[in-house]
Amino acid sequence: MKRLLAKSFQKDKFPSPPDYALLLQHSRDVAQAGRTLARTVGAPLLAACGLPQELLPALETTLILCGWLQDLGKANSHFQTMVSSAPEVIQLLRHETVSGILAKLVPEFQDWLAPLGNETVHVAVWGAVGHHRKFDEETSPKQAPQAMTVLLSHPDFNSILQEMAQDLGLGQPPSFQKDLVISRSLKEKGDLGALEVCQELTTLFEDEEEAFASAARRQFVALVKALGTAADVAASAIDLAPNNDPLRM
Repeated sequence: MKRLLAKSFQKDKFPSPPDYALLLQHSRDVAQAGRTLARTVGAPLLAACGLPQELLPALETTLILCGWLQDLGKANSHFQTMVSSAPEVIQLLRHETVSGILAKLVPEFQDWLAPLGNETVHVAVWGAVGHHRKFDEETSPKQAPQAMTVLLSHPDFNSILQEMAQDLGLGQPPSFQKDLVISRSLKEKGDLGALEVCQELTTLFEDEEEAFASAARRQFVALVKALGTAADVAASAIDLAPNNDPLRM
């Protein structure tokens, strides 16, 4: 079975995907980068925003969760086709939108993440869905020729969830025996309709806006978004050192 990729790689240089191109390793790297940023610059940034230092543990946990969630949606047939063989493929949904759908609209994920608290999960998903600044109230699916299959039953996907559980102190993650099919709409064959879930995800964010109306909460969300994006940039910069060993943060 092919490994799940986070990015393309030079096939003439590597006979098999290097670690940094694998979705599992990249997800680890982003989560670790988020943890490192929280521990190194979290305290001064909270102070600069006028926020209490007591929020530092919450900032770290939220950034770790955000890091794991950001690219979870890359485990789909359209994205994997794009990075492995057909860069011109039309994707029904962007990967970060799929991540948000999984975390907020799939009951198994909602139940599993619930011990972290609604606010932590919501802010982490907010940061994950926005880490490429492509999701807004006008987000809608593309006219893709085929439905999208989210590869929930893939061993790499299960490994990501297992490591997430260990990293965040969560219980046993959900185990999926079959994949999730997202069609363009519920009028077509599939488990979910992209048109409908995009609207539902947007509505969920809009419904939570009132809870984040205070300046302090909005500043905390802004910190998570900024540092979550920085974590992805840092993890994406990891390449091979001259001795062919992956660089590490």
